[in-house]
Amino acid sequence: EEMQCGLSAAKPWQCTNGSSPITDTDRFQCYNPSSVVMHSTSLWGPWSSPVKVLEPEKSSPFFGYGLDNPAAWQMANGSIRLIFRSGYGPWTFPWASKNKGRRDYIGIATADDWAGPFTISPLPILDHMGDNCGSCLEDPHIWQSPRTGYWHGLAHGMGPFGEWGSANCGRHFFSRDGERWELSRQIAYTGTIQYASGQNVTYNRRERPHILFADGEPSWLYTAVEQNFSKGGQKD
Repeated sequence: EEMQCGLSAAKPWQCTNGSSPITDTDRFQCYNPSSVVMHSTSLWGPWSSPVKVLEPEKSSPFFGYGLDNPAAWQMANGSIRLIFRSGYGPWTFPWASKNKGRRDYIGIATADDWAGPFTISPLPILDHMGDNCGSCLEDPHIWQSPRTGYWHGLAHGMGPFGEWGSANCGRHFFSRDGERWELSRQIAYTGTIQYASGQNVTYNRRERPHILFADGEPSWLYTAVEQNFSKGGQKD
């Protein structure tokens, strides 16, 4: 039977009883996203319980905290290349001081099949928290071109003015071998969407890009959007 798989980030957000101060240990244990996989023989379920396949490596200066935003690409031999974001955590963690506070990275992990175990490449492919946050990225998504064999990726860009519906929110990055990556200078898409009616709407936030394919080629882009940003919570 064909197996359906789903990836997600597990984020146990509630970590305090409301009165006790939160320590660094509390934050690591309670506010530390990992990536899980669920599987089923049908898209309609029933689905398995979530199983962790990617967890932070506390000793790593790059991947010691919060491995989330996972997206997988299956190779022809059934092996998996998984891209993710790391570093989503407090600035005050001891290991964060190695990087002058909180820093986020884009990483790659590989496995022989969807069930893992996954091996994390030791270095990030893109360090996207520069001095001016000029190429900040999250929500990465990758694929390999069947024509050229080159790798491509899309991500939510959060560089200068890129977070809130600007022309910089859709970022493209690419690689010839899947190991050495470059961030494109061209913007892949903006925060403005033109509907079939001809109406243009610029959203406050446009993120979580993914591609639908036809005959192996990218054909449709779909994203999450947010019309009005609220400090009380994000609503996509």
